[in-house]
Amino acid sequence: MKKIFTLCCCALFGAAMAHAQLQVTCNGKEVADGEVLTFYAAKDDFGMITAGPAMDPTFINTSDADYDLTVTVKTSDNAKGGGLNWCGITMMCQDIVGGSETRTGTLKVKGFPLSMRLHGVFKVEGDFKTYEATVTVYKGSEYLTSFKEVFIYDGEDHTGIENAEAGHRVNFTNNALTYSFNTVAPRCLQVYAADGRLVRSAALSSAKGNLSLNDLPQGVYVYNLTENGKTVKSQKVVLAGK
Repeated sequence: MKKIFTLCCCALFGAAMAHAQLQVTCNGKEVADGEVLTFYAAKDDFGMITAGPAMDPTFINTSDADYDLTVTVKTSDNAKGGGLNWCGITMMCQDIVGGSETRTGTLKVKGFPLSMRLHGVFKVEGDFKTYEATVTVYKGSEYLTSFKEVFIYDGEDHTGIENAEAGHRVNFTNNALTYSFNTVAPRCLQVYAADGRLVRSAALSSAKGNLSLNDLPQGVYVYNLTENGKTVKSQKVVLAGK
């Protein structure tokens, strides 16, 4: 028992040390490990439809020495051929093609922070979709943190998603997703872990029912509801312990 206790203490100490080396902020607030950040699309001055802030999330060195920060972005399947444009870390703006990209930059103690500058780019008006990106951050080979960015194109003033969600009710209670729809249609309910892994998927053949998550470990998850292949609802849920 003493040996196991020592290993647990070492693991907790390692997690605390990693946290002490890096702070991630977005809109002035700290981003927790496993958090989901959601951005809605709007037209810019050039007529482009994009989602995502100019710089945030931002990485800040909180250690006593400079170090190389390695950031890996893994995209959702519908963004593998383009759709996410990344300018951060190296300041080289280009689409992420192939579903994954890794960049490294030096994070200085007394210098400018590094920013993500990751954007969802939507080229066709009315083509409602959601792009997702799982961001994992390392110092060398040492894991520091991970979070997810979700980019949603929902038309002007969010009306697109609101209209699409009308009649699509999904509630999270008692460690289960309970759904109720006005009509029967080809739908799929998928649940992702904080690291982007698909941990549950169900084809919904009825207008009402529930999907139990009770056998999954406690933590943060994101569910994604699609209808006829298009995302109509996406939200973070926190699964409590049993």
